[in-house]
Amino acid sequence: MGPTGRLSLVSKNDKLSVTRQCELLEINRTSVYYTPAEQDLDRENMIKNRLDYWHTKMPYLGVRKLRIKLQIKDHILVGRKLIARYMAEMGIYAIYPKPNLSTRNMKHKIYPYLIKEFCD
Repeated sequence: MGPTGRLSLVSKNDKLSVTRQCELLEINRTSVYYTPAEQDLDRENMIKNRLDYWHTKMPYLGVRKLRIKLQIKDHILVGRKLIARYMAEMGIYAIYPKPNLSTRNMKHKIYPYLIKEFCD
């Protein structure tokens, strides 16, 4: 097993060079040297919990306003792109009136205004 927890086909302590081993296996050398970055799951969960809290309390806030809430109220330094990604993962979005909200349905009957003559 390699350092990433998977079987490593390329050995750095072999008679063949790493370049030659990669050529024979038809893989990129960068994939041999790549080590994935560690994820800070505690920080991610904390940010998602606070996003859920603020979205539940104020569902009309978008990414930019949520970023301000997290930075000012919770003292969490985070960018809006990360917040947008977490919101997409969590399936939350700002609730606001959508376009064409007040367009009338042409199938509905129009009723006459009967007291119009009494209003003058």
